Amino acid sequence: MRLIDADWLLSFIRLDEKVIAPEQHTAQDIIMMVQAAPTIEPPPNDPLTLQELREMDGEPYWHVGLQKGSVPPHWNILEPFAAKHIENFCYGKNWLAYRRKPTEGEN
Repeated sequence: MRLIDADWLLSFIRLDEKVIAPEQHTAQDIIMMVQAAPTIEPPPNDPLTLQELREMDGEPYWHVGLQKGSVPPHWNILEPFAAKHIENFCYGKNWLAYRRKPTEGEN
């Protein structure tokens, strides 16, 4: 999958809509616009810091257990209480959290 610059794509579509009415866009037009969008590099997927975890505010994170017998990696959402007291949950020793699921060769 290729990550594209959505801001560029939206400005391109808005510019095109000044020339062609949106209802006149065909599926092929939209495919061509997406294909023309520049590729972007994803941000690094380093383990989240304690401060970043505290700021997750109900957002999902990729949970990786570090202990023998840990549950397999999975998506999770940090409860607000746990987020405020993350230092009490052995973060970095027993588990790590990532913004997204690491891809092969990442981390």
